[in-house]
Amino acid sequence: MDDQLLEALGQRAARRREQVGALDERWLALAEGRLDEAESERARQEDPARWAAFAPLDEAAQERVHREVARALDGAAAGEGGAPVIALAPRRKARWARLAMVVAPLAAAAALVLVLRGPLGGTDGPPLPGYGLEVSGGLATVRGAEAPEPSRRFTPDSPVELLLRPQQAAQGPVAVRAWRRMPGQAWQAWDAPAQISAEGSARIAGSAAELLGTTPGVVGLRIVVGRPDELPGGPEAQGDGGDAWQRFDMELELIAPR
Repeated sequence: MDDQLLEALGQRAARRREQVGALDERWLALAEGRLDEAESERARQEDPARWAAFAPLDEAAQERVHREVARALDGAAAGEGGAPVIALAPRRKARWARLAMVVAPLAAAAALVLVLRGPLGGTDGPPLPGYGLEVSGGLATVRGAEAPEPSRRFTPDSPVELLLRPQQAAQGPVAVRAWRRMPGQAWQAWDAPAQISAEGSARIAGSAAELLGTTPGVVGLRIVVGRPDELPGGPEAQGDGGDAWQRFDMELELIAPR
């Protein structure tokens, strides 16, 4: 980690401290569990939305705090873009001492962001609802007299529609980030032609040639939907991002025209 990155982390932590210092002390006391029941009830009646944002975290939310702190520490140690940590020369003790001074307030800020969802941004608004993926188009598979079943096999001119639909209307901004793995190649960033509805649904549609290319074979798609500022930066993200984002993987096969 170089001096420039350390300085940037320090500046970010300082900005967080300034934002927190500008907040009403009563709301911080509520978030820390120091507000008595009567005062807490008065605060709830005055501003229900802010009270909900600052109320002490339940067990599930505390787990999310732990994940955010761990991610902040991992990101600070690895450097921007997840680059590997390089062994430090004789100055490593001093460098790590400076890093500790930066990471400690940064970790606290990461936890505080989850508590102060509205005022500090990044995770403002209610949690992201659960999403489901629907794939339509492709060649139908017919089995005897049964009705055709949907298939994930496409010719270049076949229509393809990918629909990421929330279980309920999503409140707050929603964005999509995608990657594509062409036959015999590694994952590459994909500028998917996504359309986002007011309810938070994401639709990606076009011909198979437009979405999957023209080389026959199995094409992997990895699509992440979530809050714009929280989406992972690369295809290696595992699992899901809890309330921040959700990942969907699929494989579609492109075949030569008949």
